[in-house]
Amino acid sequence: KDASNWTEHTHSDGRRYYYNKVTKASSWDKPECLKNADEKLNTTSWKEYKTADGRDYYYNPITKQSVWDMPIELKRLRGLAKEDESDDEKDKKKEEEKKEEWKTPEERRNAFRELLEDKGVKSSMKWEEALKLIQDDRRFGALTAAGERKQAFAEYITQTKKREKEEEREKRKRAKDDFIEALQTWKDLKLTTRYKDTAEHFYNEEWFKLLEEDERVEVFDDFMDEHEQKAKEDRRKQRKEYVEKVKETYANHEKISVLSRWRDVQDALRDNEHFKWLSKLEALTSWEEWVLETEKSELKEKTKSKYRTERKNRDAFRDLLRQHGDEGKISSSTFWGDYAEKVVKDSRYIALISQPGSTPHDLFDDYQEELHDKYNQDKNKLKKLAKSKGLVITASSTWEWFNGELKDESIFKEIPSDHRKSMFESLVVKAKEAEED
Repeated sequence: KDASNWTEHTHSDGRRYYYNKVTKASSWDKPECLKNADEKLNTTSWKEYKTADGRDYYYNPITKQSVWDMPIELKRLRGLAKEDESDDEKDKKKEEEKKEEWKTPEERRNAFRELLEDKGVKSSMKWEEALKLIQDDRRFGALTAAGERKQAFAEYITQTKKREKEEEREKRKRAKDDFIEALQTWKDLKLTTRYKDTAEHFYNEEWFKLLEEDERVEVFDDFMDEHEQKAKEDRRKQRKEYVEKVKETYANHEKISVLSRWRDVQDALRDNEHFKWLSKLEALTSWEEWVLETEKSELKEKTKSKYRTERKNRDAFRDLLRQHGDEGKISSSTFWGDYAEKVVKDSRYIALISQPGSTPHDLFDDYQEELHDKYNQDKNKLKKLAKSKGLVITASSTWEWFNGELKDESIFKEIPSDHRKSMFESLVVKAKEAEED
C-alpha cells in the first residue's frame, strides 16, 4: 500500500518488475499504489505489459487473449473512444466511416486484422469457425474478396502463433527465474537436498508445471552448485572467527588447561555453539594450536625445560604413531591393547607414561580419529573424482574396471591403495542397496 516500499527494476532480459523491500515480494505487474490515473481507472480484465524489446501488448487472463493494439474497452476508459452515441449518430458515423476509412489496401488489411483481434479469434481456429465471429462486423467488408479475407486470416494465424510461441518462451524464462527465487527463499533447503525433495515440495506451483523435467533438473543442479560454492566460501570466512572464539573459551574455562585430555575437552564444550559448529578435525586442530600457543606463553613463567621435555615426549610419541600409520602397522580398526604390546619397551612410550597430561592411550585415540577423518575425506574425494569422470558405480561394477579408469589420476594416487579398494567396495554396497530399494 505504501508506494515508498516499492522500487522498479529492469530484469536482465529487459523486462520491468517491481520489488517490495518490506514484504520481500516481487511482481511483474505494477502495484496499485504506483499506477497513474489512467491505470487506476482500468476496471476491465485487460492488463498491459511490455515485451523484452519494449513493445506494448495487452493480455486478458480470463479469455487468455493477447493483442498488440489497445482493446476498445481501455480506449473508452481513457477517452480514446466515444460511447453512448445515439442510433442516428452511430448510423451517420458509419456512413462517414464508409466514405472516409480504408482509403488504401494497407488500411483495409489493418482493419480486417483488428477485427480478428477484437473478436478474440484464436490461433487454433479454422476459417469456418472464425467466420461465425466476424461476418456481422462492418470491418468484415474492409476486404471485399473472399480470397483476400482468407489470406489475411492465414497471415493473422501465423503471426498469432509466432507471438504465442514468444509469449510461451517468456513465460518459461520467467518460470526459471521464479524457480530460482523459490529455492533462494526455501527455509528447508540444505546442501544435501535432492531434486526429488524439491519436486515434492514445489510440484503444485504454476511455474513448476510450465517447465519440462529436464529443464527443472538443470535449473536445480546449477543453483545447487552455486549454493554449495557460496556455502563453502561463507564457511571459510566464519571458520577463522569461530576458531578464535573457541580458543578464548579454552583459556577462560575453569576445567580446561594445557594438561587436559582432548576427550575431556570435548565433554566440557559439548554444548558450546562455536565448538559444535567446527568439524571434529577443525576443533582438534584449534585445540592443538591453543595448547602450543598457551604452552609457549606459560614457558615464560614456569620451568621451560620441564614443559619442553613433556611436549617433546608427546610429539615424539605422535611421530611414532604417524610412522607406524605410514608403515601400515596402525589402522582405524587397530585395538590399543594390541598396539601397546608392540611399543611397551620403546623409549618414547616409556618417557610419556612417566609424565602428567595426555597418556599414550590418549594420543593413540586422537591419532585414530585423525585416520578416520582422513579416510572420510579421501572417500569424498574419490566419489567426486568418479563423478567428474562420468563413472557410474553399480552392483556389478568390478575393482579392476574402477582401478583401470582412475589409476592415472593424481588424486587417485594420493589415496592409500588399501583405502581405494575398501572405498570402492563400500560404493558397490551402497549401489546394491539402492537397487534393492
